[in-house]
Amino acid sequence: MERRLSKDAKGKRNANNPLKPPRAGWIKAQAPVNNDRYNKLSLTIIGRVTKRTAQKVWSLIPFFTEMWKPHGRPMGSDLGNGCFQFQFENESDLIGVFEKRPFHYAKWMVILQRWEPTAAASFPSLIPFWIKVQGILIHLWAEDTIKSLGADIEIFEKAEINDFSVKRRV
Repeated sequence: MERRLSKDAKGKRNANNPLKPPRAGWIKAQAPVNNDRYNKLSLTIIGRVTKRTAQKVWSLIPFFTEMWKPHGRPMGSDLGNGCFQFQFENESDLIGVFEKRPFHYAKWMVILQRWEPTAAASFPSLIPFWIKVQGILIHLWAEDTIKSLGADIEIFEKAEINDFSVKRRV
């Protein structure tokens, strides 16, 4: 006589996908009309690490707070999923940080962008770089010419043209 019960008799069966949680319904959150909150968030930088296994957000926040050394100490916080934010007290400190971009931490790039009211999962995703333009005749060194060179990129921040070199920030 067999004492063992089959898995069907016990009511057990293999799960289709044991790692997938049950799907909950979507909810819609109404955006509040709160201009004071938007004004405060306008002094916020949102950031994302590019290598989550090598870059730990909990150690990145004090590193950048010390590195930037603005007049007022920025408040940093971990937003989860490799994202973080820094809240500044004034506009000049925030602009000063953006002028020093791009940044890296633990040998990997860090993406920094000014806060904007978006719900995109890819936000932030922009790393601006200075590109030194070479091979252009000197009489063509004009901002319109430099801007037209990267028209297919569609991202143009500004150009720096002096007597010795041409750079464009994208």
